[in-house]
Amino acid sequence: PALTGPMQSFMLQPGTLETLLQFVSRPRSDLSPAESSDVMRVRALLDDPDAMRRSYQVAEVLRVPSPTLDKLLARRLPAILVALFDVFQPYSDGNLHHFKVIFESLGEKRPTELSEAMRESHHRYMRARALAAKSAARSAGKADKAAAVPIDYSGSLLGLWLRYYHVPPALDALLFFFRLTHDGCLRAEQFRMLRDLKFLSGIVAV
Repeated sequence: PALTGPMQSFMLQPGTLETLLQFVSRPRSDLSPAESSDVMRVRALLDDPDAMRRSYQVAEVLRVPSPTLDKLLARRLPAILVALFDVFQPYSDGNLHHFKVIFESLGEKRPTELSEAMRESHHRYMRARALAAKSAARSAGKADKAAAVPIDYSGSLLGLWLRYYHVPPALDALLFFFRLTHDGCLRAEQFRMLRDLKFLSGIVAV
């Protein structure tokens, strides 16, 4: 279904987009710590036709082009991304194929804005890590030295995503993201993001 004018007003209300995208990310509260941290587990969404249908409908709303959707993306793209990336949270039982459909649709419609939103999200994460490092150094009485702070992937959209690079829809969308721009500066920034998260060195180690 295409997004209509009256639906846009509804979608712009606080919390509406986040609630709608939960049909894709499908948070669960009944997962054990071991289950929630297992990136290889099979997601139960595949066994629930109603949940699959609702997730598909949300993906279609954010995929089918319309002037109303363009206006919504112009105003709320960063918020849509944050809610969409909840599909990679440990408590999610969401549909990674529908994540791919939505993410690639957003990239096709607003490639520059999507790249900028991902970059800004990463910069916020790195600033938070730097502040945590300074705080840890002060606590240890080593304010003049940088403290080693473990990488917390839950604080980074890209970091959450990279945990699922072995899953075909997630990998396909990741490759799409790195082909999204031909701008040399933006491409360099993308690889700096991977370097910051120690992704390439981790792949080599494996």
